[in-house]
Amino acid sequence: MDNGLILQIREAHALITKLLTTSYAHCIEISEKYKNTVMAGRTHVIHALPITFGFKTAMWAQEIRRSLDRLEEIKPRLFVGQLSRAVGTLASQEGKGLEMQRLMMADLGLNQPVIS
Repeated sequence: MDNGLILQIREAHALITKLLTTSYAHCIEISEKYKNTVMAGRTHVIHALPITFGFKTAMWAQEIRRSLDRLEEIKPRLFVGQLSRAVGTLASQEGKGLEMQRLMMADLGLNQPVIS
């Protein structure tokens, strides 16, 4: 169950990353196009000093970029599988548990856990 769930999460991660990458590219494009289009800045829903629409969308792009960076950074910690059997000792596999786990995780494209 754990491995199946993490494989589903990996698929969702890839889809979210793809969608955010597209959104980031669009924000950059819009930022460049409207870098000189003046608009009212706002602070706490109140008009403030003028800014450009390109600046506003550049802020959106930066927020998306930070999210993309976090999604990339979490991959080694998130995509970890498990094969440990009863109580997590691998004892039922007669000394070959770690090798079986390594082979299974390689087949699934997941990292091995440090401990069960």
